[in-house]
Amino acid sequence: MLTRHADDRRKTLLIILGIFLLSVVVRILTAEYIDIGGDNSEKWRQAHRLIEGLGYSVWYQQTVRWAIMLPLAGIMKVFGLNPILAYIQPIVFASAAAVFIFLIGQRLHSSALGLTAALATIVFPQMAQTGSQLWPGVFELGFLSACVWLILVWLDTRSRTVLALAALVFVLGWGSRVTMIYAAPGLALLIWLPGRNSKALFGFAAVAGALLALEWVVFWLMTGNPLGRIGIITGTHLQTAGLDISLREYLLNILNLSKLKGLLGVWIACLGGAAWVIVRGDSRWRALALLYVIHCFLLLYMISGVSPLKLAMPVGTRFWGTVAPFGLLLLFRALFDLKSIRPKTATTLIAVVFAAFLGFTAKKIPPTNSLIQINRDYALLAPILAERKPVLMRYEHWQPDFIEERVIAAVTGKRDTRPPREDHVLAAIHRNHARMIALFLPNVSQADAYRDPGNLRIVDYTTYLFIPPGANPDQPPAAEIVYGRKLHRAEALPQ
Repeated sequence: MLTRHADDRRKTLLIILGIFLLSVVVRILTAEYIDIGGDNSEKWRQAHRLIEGLGYSVWYQQTVRWAIMLPLAGIMKVFGLNPILAYIQPIVFASAAAVFIFLIGQRLHSSALGLTAALATIVFPQMAQTGSQLWPGVFELGFLSACVWLILVWLDTRSRTVLALAALVFVLGWGSRVTMIYAAPGLALLIWLPGRNSKALFGFAAVAGALLALEWVVFWLMTGNPLGRIGIITGTHLQTAGLDISLREYLLNILNLSKLKGLLGVWIACLGGAAWVIVRGDSRWRALALLYVIHCFLLLYMISGVSPLKLAMPVGTRFWGTVAPFGLLLLFRALFDLKSIRPKTATTLIAVVFAAFLGFTAKKIPPTNSLIQINRDYALLAPILAERKPVLMRYEHWQPDFIEERVIAAVTGKRDTRPPREDHVLAAIHRNHARMIALFLPNVSQADAYRDPGNLRIVDYTTYLFIPPGANPDQPPAAEIVYGRKLHRAEALPQ
């Protein structure tokens, strides 16, 4: 009996290791270049300021995400300034989330279901972006999946320590993004439904509440805002995010699910899986299904203000991706049930899901691996910026992915040449300018001077010359950056 138990434990550990390593490999292969938007590069710059003892230049929705920022600063402090290190956290969290999805499926049903859901999470197309950026979704997913698993362990062991640890993990998820609160109703149901244990629910809430109160006090003392972290978010992000909406638009916000594009069918199927489980599952499964449904509803209809009416966040795959792996687990649970009735149909549907995911994930593989490219760019651009040499920036509004590049080259030998809109070009130029300074300027104290838009000089419609402050304006550029939304490539120019 003991030998069998040891063999099962060893098998589970090997599966966990395999899931984690496979996820790391897929995340590296499909990783996107650090996003042209300010969320990722600005986190890197602010963490750089922290390790230099300068403190944040501003308190806003990115810098208050302490569960992301503090570990990022620690990584930078230990390993250096190469922005390739920015990939460590999202890759680790995405891979850990896949492991926890397996453990949840195993505990609720079987290793086969857990493994199927974990593999689907790994090749879920949105994970190429979610699992390679410093956006909060992957951290929220990692903490949420760990919290759910810990509560399931508590249901079997009734260990107060495990339940307190689950509350701590919940607060860490909140520290990544406040939308972790969307999971609170579902987590409460997961604690309460199986045994109607009000005392345990109160204990979880008490630990989480005490930690959240501590966070509030710390932010109040550090920033002077009496509303703490929430006050900072409502005073910055919610004032500038452009989320104002009419009552009619609010009621019809579900129509914006069309932004999910090819994943809309998956969203509907996962909702169907949740409905199936609510009807046929036990109390733990029903709680998990309700967690997913409530979370999806709040993503669509949670508001941050009533005068004017304001959504808490827009609809998008990167927001749904936080809870999508739970939807996949529910979908596969329904399909596993279907196997007992229509085995061929269920097997075919599972195969279709994986074939679609694998195909779209393969399309995400960039022509040059993003980690390799950013390492090359850092080696080239860091000394150039430190020596105050000009850099040419050329915007390409569209670039083919790994498969598209080869198909287009084989058929036409050409790329899409439609001219981008002028306002898109200007926005992209300024955002890439900020990204370049944040990621590649060795001396972060010079960042504000380097980020001045006055350092940019137009060359042609999509090309600008960056002249560092104090540089000779007649000096030829030392490098050229060719970039788009996802890709970035710096090349040395002959002097």
